[in-house]
Amino acid sequence: MTSSRWARACAVVTIAVLAGCSPEYRPTAAPTVAETRAFIAEMVRLAQAGQFEQLCDMGGGNCEDILANAGADNVPADPPTVARIYEVPSVRHADGSWSQGGQMVEMCGTDGSGADYKSQMIVFRDPHDGIIAIEPIYWSGLGIIAGAEPPVADPSRPAFDC
Repeated sequence: MTSSRWARACAVVTIAVLAGCSPEYRPTAAPTVAETRAFIAEMVRLAQAGQFEQLCDMGGGNCEDILANAGADNVPADPPTVARIYEVPSVRHADGSWSQGGQMVEMCGTDGSGADYKSQMIVFRDPHDGIIAIEPIYWSGLGIIAGAEPPVADPSRPAFDC
């Protein structure tokens, strides 16, 4: 399995685990677009300052592995271009469990090695940790497979491009 497929699989599992931990779980409201943009700005600030422990505190449990694959020395010099932010609704499943929704952020740029990246992350409000993301290593090229990507044939939300 390639590292990008591994990272996608881990992100999907993380979303499912977060939502299925408790039978009393209820999804939280998605952050606003302004909160999401502020989150991205802080994420970029921490990455560019080399504060990776704090950066990983802003995200899921696979952050260190994703950072190792993306490269701490590949932090982009410039903030990512945010192509699109849209809300992914929370979904209640037939078994009563929930998939937590949030703001899908689609972004791209050039990493520190000169390679182009295109990444997606879901920014959501955790009832204990506040606003967090799956995953905050924005130059990783991580894509989220959570049923959130709209069909390419939908002209209101074509596949993103920067």
